[in-house]
Amino acid sequence: MRRAVIFDVDGTLYRPDHFALRLIASDPFHICMLARERICRKRLQGREFACSKDYYDNLFSLMGRGSSRRAERCRKWFWEIYLPAQVRIIREQFKARPHLVELIQKLRKDGWLVAVLSDYGLAAEKLKACGLENLHFDAVLESPDAGGLKPCPRTFLNVCEHLGVEPQDALMIGDKVSTDGGSIDAGLQFIHLIEKESQRGCDGPAVNDMLWSEILDFFHLWD
Repeated sequence: MRRAVIFDVDGTLYRPDHFALRLIASDPFHICMLARERICRKRLQGREFACSKDYYDNLFSLMGRGSSRRAERCRKWFWEIYLPAQVRIIREQFKARPHLVELIQKLRKDGWLVAVLSDYGLAAEKLKACGLENLHFDAVLESPDAGGLKPCPRTFLNVCEHLGVEPQDALMIGDKVSTDGGSIDAGLQFIHLIEKESQRGCDGPAVNDMLWSEILDFFHLWD
């Protein structure tokens, strides 16, 4: 039986303290563009798309409010300014969570497949930025390529198919129930990564909330 652990990236592989504020400070001239991207992204969450081009065409069309000229400006900003800024901030301000490298190495040694699933582009560049470039992942995937943004169940099913595992044999670890928690509807197991004890139970008793230290213990990292 093959088993897989699938990690979200932003907020999961590194702790995203004040990340949004850092993004705004890095590009205050485009603060309205940033707000528009977040609004339009939420409108597309959970929808299925045939391919990443289909998703991004829809995103930039919404951001451009139907104007092809504005849509192209949004596309250029997204790929040339916004995502590179995310990578740069991670490289300069953030590192992978404590003992993450040891955890991934142990998972692989124990026979788990290890994958990454990010809603944003430049996932591989983000892994490198937080110091994970030398680890071997069985897949580094971006949701638009896999069927649509989380919590789209089809995306999680496509990831499992890509890895060659049954959904019930896959575990998603992420910091947002509203997106990563969509894995439950696809039949995967889910661990909700929380940052402090006061967050436990906020999303309902059925959600498996764990602090990072508890996730390390869950996989018996210290055996």
